[in-house]
Amino acid sequence: MEELHDDCVVGFFPDRDAYEYQAFDEMADRLMGDLAFRHVFGGNELAKKHFGVSNDEYAIIVFRNKQFLTKYDKPFVVYQEDSVLVDDLVTWVQDNVNPLVGQILDKNARTRYSKKPLVTVFYDIDWDREARDVTRFTWNKVVDIAKDYQGKGNLTFAVADQEELGSLSEFLGLGELNEDVMAAVWGENNTRYPLLEEFSDEALREHIDNFLAGELSPYLKSQRAPKKNDGLVKVVVASTFKKMVEKNRAKDILIYYYQPWNSACKKFEKVFQKAAKTLAKKGDILIAKYDIIANDVPLTMDITDVPFVSLLKKGEERDDGPMTYSGSANVKDLVDFVVENAVSFQSEEGKSAQKEEL
Repeated sequence: MEELHDDCVVGFFPDRDAYEYQAFDEMADRLMGDLAFRHVFGGNELAKKHFGVSNDEYAIIVFRNKQFLTKYDKPFVVYQEDSVLVDDLVTWVQDNVNPLVGQILDKNARTRYSKKPLVTVFYDIDWDREARDVTRFTWNKVVDIAKDYQGKGNLTFAVADQEELGSLSEFLGLGELNEDVMAAVWGENNTRYPLLEEFSDEALREHIDNFLAGELSPYLKSQRAPKKNDGLVKVVVASTFKKMVEKNRAKDILIYYYQPWNSACKKFEKVFQKAAKTLAKKGDILIAKYDIIANDVPLTMDITDVPFVSLLKKGEERDDGPMTYSGSANVKDLVDFVVENAVSFQSEEGKSAQKEEL
């Protein structure tokens, strides 16, 4: 077994026709990239001898990276459940391949570290002989913290090189901090909770405790709210979205999500502005736009493409959820969509008045 190496998943099967092997092969296709996959046919006796496997039919073993093993980690983990389904295998590998504190890399971030919440500590990581002790000093601190949170909140812990994954640290809200060591908790639904103070064991522990207690507010990438916002089309940013949109049930809200550099958005902007002039005359509708490059996309919105226009009805009808405009880039079609669906335009007088404007 000397040829087995770190970050390797090995399957032992009776032969190529075994359904367990078929599931293993498909699982390997999904996770191929930063993990090595090997298989052995007719070799379960080998697995029994070296790894304490009890199953006579098959076994799948994950070998963890020795570089990151601590006294709290097992060097390998064995899977030999009665049911072997591809989705179960993928989840099992992702849940078990990482040691207590591993390292996020470009090549493994989406496969091994997709499980949230994820506590990540960023600093300059260098595993070369000359710098290894310095790198391990901070890593050992994270290990000491991680072991105390085992079994609490399903947390995963990792370190990351700030130079390699600077874009990730910026995404997590650490872009302007510029400290030698920084940390953040990446929660479910892409919520992010950066530690916005000097890193220390005590500071990170308190930050994690507050996260688990639900006492932290998530970070939002947001433009500054404009000082003047009295135009026909209001500007909504991430920091004002809750107040201007989510909590504003007194008005129908028509909101246009866009990317400033997108040619289709530039073209649709003119259509939206013309439609706004017609619709605003009614007075009970808030017409707004939202830059999804400069601001985080609101968690309540499922924006699949741009330009994207959404109508949120006022009052109790807001509970039905937003309506998405799927018509053409045409002023009349957009106005008709709003007139036919917005609560403010449900009276015959309102509908007639708007149609006359066209």
